[in-house]
Amino acid sequence: WKDDDAIVCEGTNKMMETIEALAAAPGAATTTNREGNTCLHVAKTPEIVRVLLEAGGSNPRRIKNADGKTAYEVQTPEIRDVINQFVLFCGRFDIASLTAPSAKACWRSK
Repeated sequence: WKDDDAIVCEGTNKMMETIEALAAAPGAATTTNREGNTCLHVAKTPEIVRVLLEAGGSNPRRIKNADGKTAYEVQTPEIRDVINQFVLFCGRFDIASLTAPSAKACWRSK
């Protein structure tokens, strides 16, 4: 069984490396498909959502797809929790969460 677990783990690591490389391409994390979905609309795991948000993915509460739904609205509660770690909603304004990687970098540089 250990060999099977190693193969699954290696495949998962390679998949995440591929997703990270694709997300790092200019504009890739904010591109929409024909239905108006961003990568964040269709991401299926919290790990993928983290990678997309770290790569500068579109604001999950702003861009609506053809059905009028934001990525935040169509996602599972588990993925919404990840989104909440990166973006806080404050009335009419979205601001970066202080726990987001980009905010940590800003605080360290001061």
